[in-house]
Amino acid sequence: MPPEVDAEEVIKAYWGGRSRELGFANEEELDRWVDGALSKFIDATAETPVPLVEFVRWLDTGPFVELLRGAYKDFERVRKELEARMRFFAYFVLSEETHLTKAYRRLSEADCQALGFDMKPTYELVREFVYERIGRERFGALFERAVGEVRIQLKRRGIVLGQRTSQDATDLPSLKHDPEAEYSGYYKEYGYKADVTIDLDHLMPLHYAMMGINESEERCLIETKEHLAERDIRPTEHKVDGKYASFQNIAHAETHETHLVYAVQQGWVAKPEVDEAAIQRKYQQYHTCPGFRIGASLGFMLRYLQEKGEDKLVGNFYRNKVMALEGEALEAHGASYKERGVKMEGFIGTAKCHTTLGKRPTKRGKEAMRFILDLSMLSFVFAALIRVQNGVYANLASLGHFG
Repeated sequence: MPPEVDAEEVIKAYWGGRSRELGFANEEELDRWVDGALSKFIDATAETPVPLVEFVRWLDTGPFVELLRGAYKDFERVRKELEARMRFFAYFVLSEETHLTKAYRRLSEADCQALGFDMKPTYELVREFVYERIGRERFGALFERAVGEVRIQLKRRGIVLGQRTSQDATDLPSLKHDPEAEYSGYYKEYGYKADVTIDLDHLMPLHYAMMGINESEERCLIETKEHLAERDIRPTEHKVDGKYASFQNIAHAETHETHLVYAVQQGWVAKPEVDEAAIQRKYQQYHTCPGFRIGASLGFMLRYLQEKGEDKLVGNFYRNKVMALEGEALEAHGASYKERGVKMEGFIGTAKCHTTLGKRPTKRGKEAMRFILDLSMLSFVFAALIRVQNGVYANLASLGHFG
């Protein structure tokens, strides 16, 4: 939005174009309706696009400001002033800009007042706040805090965040001659890779990690599950492609109350000899070990063996069950797996179209690419948090409808 444009005027202009459609008798009646609308939160949707400033001004910054206590010696004195600055930061991450200067220049005096400033702040003030007071090292903490706050808000409504999840990796092309980037024969480019886990029902990222472009994402699954569990997010269903479906990952997920959904890969061979009897025989070999139970259930034996490092055996047992599916059960499994592709590809597409993930980094190196990734993931969780803070619980991480 050009700097000289007032946020409220943009909204009025938009609704003015629809006044006849909505049945307003005259402009005065429309003005009264718009003035009333401006006093309450309006979600940014395809039907009601909203200027980004108008959307962001509804952010309750309380959950974030406390994170900055260590960044200010006189924190209590400046605490109130940090609210507007944090809304500016939210505006920045949602603006799709990789340059702070460009985001700053887009804001008019009225925009800044809508964010909570008395007047438009100097660029140096917001630069210092973003890069020194918050600092790149706190971007991850802000992401975690936002996810945690969304989880709490949803829980109050009886909604469980992260009950159904999916995980996948996407390539991050680097600038030419980046000395830290590697060439990938698979992607046919130099760059890096991001491993991302999303909530399948809200299409919101829950965790992400930066990787080398040739690193195997297989290693990220258990690490991600443990990270989410520490934050009280425990998926009952986790959908992944074949690269994640190692014996170790299958064994860990299935014995820790997460059903792993994946497609059978070419070259996999069923092992019919790895059946319940084989599990019982292997379990009996540990009869002198602590925790061994006589007459244990199959589920207990599988969990016990997994904890003893018998991942290949346990993973094979669960994988056999998937490979043996047929008829309606096979169709249901295929339909469930297909959801992963549709929603994860949609999420990555949104990230590359409506966040910084679609932008080239401004500098070479892994840290410059991590900056792009951090801003992208923050944009989703800030959008989700603003919505749940204002009573919206659908399409939480929707982007692309900011006028």
